Amino acid sequence: TCIGQAWDSVTFTQKGVQGGFSGAQITSLSAPMAQAETSVGLRMTAMLNVESVSLPIYVDIYGFGVGRTEVTLTTFGAEQPVSVATEQRLSALLVSRAIAPPH
Repeated sequence: TCIGQAWDSVTFTQKGVQGGFSGAQITSLSAPMAQAETSVGLRMTAMLNVESVSLPIYVDIYGFGVGRTEVTLTTFGAEQPVSVATEQRLSALLVSRAIAPPH
C-alpha cells in the first residue's frame, strides 16, 4: 500500500544513531461500536530498526461517526499491540462522550 511504502522509506538520525522502518503492512480491523453510526479500523505493523536492534511496532487507528461528530482513537504498541479490551474500553468512552448532551 502507499502508506506502507511511505513508512518503509522513513529514516532518521538521532544523536548520531540511524534508524528506520521496514516491512510496513496495513490491515483492516473490526471496529463495531453499537452507539456509532459508522466505524472503521486499521492496523499498521512495521519493524523499527535502530542499529542492530529491531522492534515490532503496532499502530491501531479507529474512526467512529456519531451524528455530525467524528471520533478517532489511535493506539501505539511496541512488541505487541494494545489489548482489544483496552481499545474497546477507550472507544466506548470516547463515543459516549460524543453522544452525551452538552453541559
